Formats: sequence, structure tokens, C-alpha cells
Amino acid sequence: TPVPVLPVQDLACNSNYWFKVQTVNDFGNGPWSEFSSAITTLKAPPSAPYVPIGHFISPGVVQLTWEVPATDGGSPLTHYLVRRIAVGGESHSSTDSVVTSGLYRKTTDGSYAFTNGFVETAVLRDLDPYQSYIFRVRAVNSYGQGPWGPSTRVDPEENHLPGPPGQPVVLRNEDRQITLMWTAPSHPGNGGIVKYMLLHRQGNSTDSSW
Repeated sequence: TPVPVLPVQDLACNSNYWFKVQTVNDFGNGPWSEFSSAITTLKAPPSAPYVPIGHFISPGVVQLTWEVPATDGGSPLTHYLVRRIAVGGESHSSTDSVVTSGLYRKTTDGSYAFTNGFVETAVLRDLDPYQSYIFRVRAVNSYGQGPWGPSTRVDPEENHLPGPPGQPVVLRNEDRQITLMWTAPSHPGNGGIVKYMLLHRQGNSTDSSW
């Protein structure tokens, strides 16, 4: 008779379980076995933090808050990774920042105490004050990185128009066509540059009204 094998899935990590088994045939259910000895599942990376909430607290500075993961995987959290992606960026590249706020460790004796529902806080600096960002957070312990949590968008508090571009200069001059180039504005305003508008007039100067 083959030995029955059954993976029991969706258990909590670093938790104790007891199991018993019952045999069933065409005539009904047999008696239950005795409980197994206690079995402790292994420790693991933490689960995902909850969705962060953020806002600009000053130009180029964003404050994020998020609720800690549902489980720390059975091992103390060491730090968080906060990922930011500029909305409308040309390269769509992301930047990860290491955050070690450690608020989850603040107990009366300084020892580690994981508390569900606790809210972490991080302040991210040197951001573009005219740019919107997407943020998401993942928790890390000694067993690895947990999954990324849900993302949130943070927009500047005010709408900023782009600055003026650089003066147009001639790149190539032909008999019936002129190719121009110019530098982008020093700040693009909220959401990045969508397009440029070019105005031209024919004549001997720019003194008269446009």
C-alpha cells in the first residue's frame, strides 16, 4: 500500500500546528488518528506592507506613512525598501531607498515587539518639487525581502507651469527650411513636458507686435 502524502498549504510561518487524519472508504468514515506532535513552520520573509499614504511637506520633500505587514515572518524586520517612480518619466526607471525608521522596535525596554496595525513613517528628500511620484514599500528581515505592497501616487500640492526653454539656435539652415534646437527648461512643471509650441514671424526684427 503506498504511503499517503499531502502538502498542507497556506499555513502561517513560524507557527505551531497539530494534525490528525481520518480514513474514508465506500462505507463511511473511520476513526480519527491521534494528533501529531507539534510541528513549527519555518520562518520566512515578511508579508507586504499596506498601501502607503504620502504628501509633500515642503518642496522636494515627501512624507510617507504605512501600516506594518500582517506578519514579520517570525523574524525581526531589519529595514524597508521604498521605491519611487517619477510619473511620466522618459526612462520609467525606479529608485529604491533604504528606510530604517525602527518604530516597531520602540518598547519600554528597547526590545523588539512586532505589533499589527502599527504605522511607520519615512521622510524622503531631494525629490523634484514639480514632479508627481508613485511610491510602494516592501519589508525585509534576515530571511529575505517580502513582496512589494500596493502603490500610491503623490502629487505636488500646487500646479506649476514649466519654466521657459532656452533661446532657439540654428542647427541647420537651408533655402526653404531652418532646423532649430533649444535646451529644455530648468524645471518642467507638474507631470513633465507634453509638447513645445513654436512661434515664428517673417521680417527684419522682433520689435513689432507678435
